[in-house]
Amino acid sequence: CAKAETHMNQHFRAADVARELLDDGHDSTTKLSIDWPDPQPLPDELPPVLPFDFDLLPWSLRPWIQDIAERIQCPPDFPAIAAMIALATVVGRKIGIRPKRHDDWLVVPNLWGVAIGPPSVMKTPAIQEPLKPLKRLGIEAKVRFEKAMVEFQARQFVAEQRKSMAKSEIKKALNEPGDDALKVARDALAQDDKQPIRRRFMVNDSTVEKLGEILNQNPNGVLSFRDELIGLLKSLDKEGQEGARSFYLEAWNGNGRYTYDRIGRGTIDIEAAIVSLLGSIQPGPLRSYLRGAVSGNENADGLMQRFQLAVYPDISKSWRNVDRWPETDAKNRAFDVIRSLDQLEPSAVGAHSDDDDDA
Repeated sequence: CAKAETHMNQHFRAADVARELLDDGHDSTTKLSIDWPDPQPLPDELPPVLPFDFDLLPWSLRPWIQDIAERIQCPPDFPAIAAMIALATVVGRKIGIRPKRHDDWLVVPNLWGVAIGPPSVMKTPAIQEPLKPLKRLGIEAKVRFEKAMVEFQARQFVAEQRKSMAKSEIKKALNEPGDDALKVARDALAQDDKQPIRRRFMVNDSTVEKLGEILNQNPNGVLSFRDELIGLLKSLDKEGQEGARSFYLEAWNGNGRYTYDRIGRGTIDIEAAIVSLLGSIQPGPLRSYLRGAVSGNENADGLMQRFQLAVYPDISKSWRNVDRWPETDAKNRAFDVIRSLDQLEPSAVGAHSDDDDDA
């Protein structure tokens, strides 16, 4: 900074000399003899990053994140953003925020995050650990779904037999005056049950078409976790993926509908396209990608700017081996918070919905 300031002062003095010469009647083509210093290379070092402030976290999560960071020996920034995105995932679109008192502008607190750091700084385990409550909720939902499917298939078997019997009754009703064949058909169809829906919390590698089907069954949204985020970003840059990129841009908002029309899949109406996003990336690939994102070309569409929780912390040079069990109380308390938010009824926290509000 001091060198740059010196160069700037010299530049301004040279400009003053040039103006004085021109004001004295010298022609602009007059050759000026100015002793310009040799240019100095710009420094490569990045400014130090402020250490993470645990007061930024809810008190119920602080011991959990502190424990994770200490055991993994990683910057607490990594597990902290993963924990907040896990919270955003389970809250989904149950709760919206109206920044203005007398306006219907609604903001859904959906979050995207990325952990930035060189290789071997424990980014992956640091952001995977806070996602364990989501994985546990997903496993529990899968067990419930499988049990419900057994009951559904049993009822479907009975319904098929009932339909088979109804066909004979319909033929009989059509041949005898006074019998209502339509009523027999309606009664048979009324026995059909809706297929159980599996509650999903996370996806890892999904096409946007399949993701649309999952969202159609999970209107509260899901988390797309990509360990290597650059893979997703590059896939969205490929020719023919403009629709996928547009989908992710809209899914960040969390309060818009989306409709797919595909020959193979038919029409899929998504009540609310809301996707949380979390991943990790190395500084080199990110630097290359950002050049295109800020250069004004087709990639400058605000996709990267949607990562509200992007952290690139300094890595401590002091490392020690911490080999102990996780803090059970802190972990259980955090899991209880995430479970309670998943089961949250908006009215329980004073939220209300307008009659004409889509969210």
